[in-house]
Amino acid sequence: MLNHVEIIGLLGSSIISIAFIPQTCLVIKTGKTKDISMIFVALNLTASSLMLYFGIYTRIVPIIISNSSVFINNMIIAVIKVKNRIQKCKIASTDGEV
Repeated sequence: MLNHVEIIGLLGSSIISIAFIPQTCLVIKTGKTKDISMIFVALNLTASSLMLYFGIYTRIVPIIISNSSVFINNMIIAVIKVKNRIQKCKIASTDGEV
Protein backbone atom coordinates (compact mmCIF):
# COMPACT_ATOMS: atom_id res chain seq x y z
CA MET A 1 0.00 0.00 0.00
CA LEU A 2 1.21 3.47 -0.87
CA ASN A 3 1.89 5.98 1.89
CA HIS A 4 0.81 9.61 1.65
CA VAL A 5 4.22 10.81 0.42
CA GLU A 6 4.20 8.29 -2.44
CA ILE A 7 0.66 9.32 -3.37
CA ILE A 8 1.70 12.99 -3.41
CA GLY A 9 4.70 12.10 -5.61
CA LEU A 10 2.51 10.19 -8.04
CA LEU A 11 -0.05 12.99 -8.18
CA GLY A 12 2.67 15.57 -8.80
CA SER A 13 4.29 13.49 -11.52
CA SER A 14 0.91 12.95 -13.16
CA ILE A 15 0.22 16.69 -13.20
CA ILE A 16 3.64 17.43 -14.69
CA SER A 17 3.03 14.75 -17.30
CA ILE A 18 -0.37 16.16 -18.21
CA ALA A 19 0.83 19.79 -18.23
CA PHE A 20 2.84 19.41 -21.46
CA ILE A 21 0.18 17.54 -23.41
CA PRO A 22 -1.91 20.58 -24.49
CA GLN A 23 1.16 22.41 -25.83
CA THR A 24 2.40 19.32 -27.65
CA CYS A 25 -1.04 18.69 -29.17
CA LEU A 26 -1.27 22.32 -30.29
CA VAL A 27 2.16 22.12 -31.94
CA ILE A 28 1.23 18.87 -33.68
CA LYS A 29 -2.12 20.30 -34.83
CA THR A 30 -0.92 23.72 -36.02
CA GLY A 31 2.76 23.08 -36.68
CA LYS A 32 3.48 26.50 -35.15
CA THR A 33 6.63 26.64 -33.04
CA LYS A 34 7.79 30.21 -33.65
CA ASP A 35 6.98 31.37 -30.11
CA ILE A 36 8.65 28.40 -28.39
CA SER A 37 12.26 29.00 -27.43
CA MET A 38 14.67 26.30 -28.58
CA ILE A 39 16.75 27.04 -25.48
CA PHE A 40 13.70 26.23 -23.34
CA VAL A 41 13.16 22.96 -25.20
CA ALA A 42 16.86 22.04 -25.05
CA LEU A 43 17.05 22.74 -21.32
CA ASN A 44 13.91 20.69 -20.71
CA LEU A 45 15.32 17.80 -22.75
CA THR A 46 18.60 17.94 -20.84
CA ALA A 47 16.97 18.22 -17.42
CA SER A 48 14.39 15.51 -18.07
CA SER A 49 16.98 13.08 -19.43
CA LEU A 50 19.23 13.64 -16.41
CA MET A 51 16.30 13.26 -14.01
CA LEU A 52 15.10 10.18 -15.88
CA TYR A 53 18.53 8.60 -15.43
CA PHE A 54 18.43 9.53 -11.74
CA GLY A 55 14.90 8.15 -11.35
CA ILE A 56 15.82 4.86 -12.99
CA TYR A 57 19.03 4.59 -10.96
CA THR A 58 17.25 5.27 -7.67
CA ARG A 59 14.06 3.46 -8.72
CA ILE A 60 11.79 6.40 -7.90
CA VAL A 61 8.66 5.82 -9.98
CA PRO A 62 7.18 9.36 -9.85
CA ILE A 63 10.44 10.81 -11.19
CA ILE A 64 10.53 8.20 -13.96
CA ILE A 65 6.90 8.90 -14.94
CA SER A 66 7.10 12.68 -15.00
CA ASN A 67 10.47 12.95 -16.71
CA SER A 68 9.63 10.34 -19.33
CA SER A 69 6.57 12.35 -20.27
CA VAL A 70 8.39 15.69 -20.24
CA PHE A 71 11.17 14.21 -22.40
CA ILE A 72 8.77 12.71 -24.95
CA ASN A 73 6.67 15.88 -25.23
CA ASN A 74 9.73 18.12 -25.59
CA MET A 75 11.26 15.78 -28.15
CA ILE A 76 8.10 15.99 -30.26
CA ILE A 77 8.16 19.79 -30.04
CA ALA A 78 11.89 19.88 -30.84
CA VAL A 79 11.49 17.68 -33.91
CA ILE A 80 8.67 19.85 -35.28
CA LYS A 81 10.63 23.02 -34.46
CA VAL A 82 13.71 21.74 -36.33
CA LYS A 83 11.56 20.64 -39.30
CA ASN A 84 10.02 24.13 -39.41
CA ARG A 85 13.46 25.72 -39.31
CA ILE A 86 14.73 23.49 -42.14
CA GLN A 87 11.63 24.24 -44.22
CA LYS A 88 12.06 27.97 -43.59
CA CYS A 89 15.70 27.77 -44.74
CA LYS A 90 14.68 25.86 -47.90
CA ILE A 91 12.03 28.45 -48.72
CA ALA A 92 14.49 31.29 -48.11
CA SER A 93 17.11 29.69 -50.33
CA THR A 94 14.65 29.11 -53.21
CA ASP A 95 13.27 32.67 -53.02
CA GLY A 96 16.52 33.99 -54.47
CA GLU A 97 16.44 31.62 -57.46
CA VAL A 98 14.89 32.65 -60.77
